[in-house]
Amino acid sequence: MQAMYLMVAAVVGMQQPIVPRLVVPPAAHVQAALQGVAAPAALDALDALDAIDALDALDVVDTWDAGALQDEQDPTDSLWRAARQAINRADYQTAATLYGDLAHRYPNASRAGDALYWAAFALY
Repeated sequence: MQAMYLMVAAVVGMQQPIVPRLVVPPAAHVQAALQGVAAPAALDALDALDAIDALDALDVVDTWDAGALQDEQDPTDSLWRAARQAINRADYQTAATLYGDLAHRYPNASRAGDALYWAAFALY
């Protein structure tokens, strides 16, 4: 299956034309306009951005709780991943069993229909 993806990517990559980049020299009027800019005066306005450094102190405040995120995760995720790994290593019987378990344990889950499809695919 992965070889097919690689083949499709190679064919698509070969079909796209290569467009050479054009390097355009800057116009003389743009260079003349840039020479009139007072760079030190413009850089003084950036001193107001020093207040952003105070935001670095907020990095120590970590409000993200990995445990809470794990609870909100789809309960079918572990079964789905195990079944996909079984399909990828050509262990079709195990994959069909795992997909079937997912569909029977969680019949109302968003992946239940897909699990039935992949179980049938694995048994084919």
